[in-house]
Amino acid sequence: SDSQVMDHGRPCKTNDTSQSLYSATHSLCFNKFWSNDIFSFLSRKYRCCPMLYQKASKDPSAACYWDYHVILIHTSKIVGKRGKSYREVNVLDIDTCLSYPCSLHEYIDASFGEIQFPNHETKKKLEPMFRVIRADYYLQHFKSDRSHMKRPDGTWMTPPPKYDCIIGDSDDEGGSNLEEYIDMTRKAKGRSSKFFGEVLTIDQLLSKFDPLKR
Repeated sequence: SDSQVMDHGRPCKTNDTSQSLYSATHSLCFNKFWSNDIFSFLSRKYRCCPMLYQKASKDPSAACYWDYHVILIHTSKIVGKRGKSYREVNVLDIDTCLSYPCSLHEYIDASFGEIQFPNHETKKKLEPMFRVIRADYYLQHFKSDRSHMKRPDGTWMTPPPKYDCIIGDSDDEGGSNLEEYIDMTRKAKGRSSKFFGEVLTIDQLLSKFDPLKR
């Protein structure tokens, strides 16, 4: 099966979704309608995260391996019959072959649910973790100089976007902080902790965004 994940080294694609999604939603996220949205970085210690139904794969059912990936999780309140309300939770992923937007449960099930790992150890190594951050914090504090897209000799692994590098909207000092977002083992401390959000498993992510929770 093309969704089979092999237990050996696999070349991983270098992603720039963080910058593309940042550019596409920058103005929207400061609108009240988008103010409670969440950005989520997907990665793992080994920087090789398999996903299905990605445009980068010739066959959508074949696993595409990203060093990291970024999605936007949008929630909206729906009032049903008899005034009972629930949350509608959708994912916006500019690289998916699935619907745009796509419900969170459908997205997670299609992107990860059909992946077959050869053993538990490989699953533990490659199954993604999710760093979830409030969209306004992400837009204010995220910075990337695209150095992760370059080879040791300084040449590009993939052509960079035409727009400028992301420098954030805050007065934070320092250069690129991409590594702090995609390192799922790193826990921020003190004032910066809220800017880097929390790290969740797939099950924890689905629980956090349970439609019945308010």
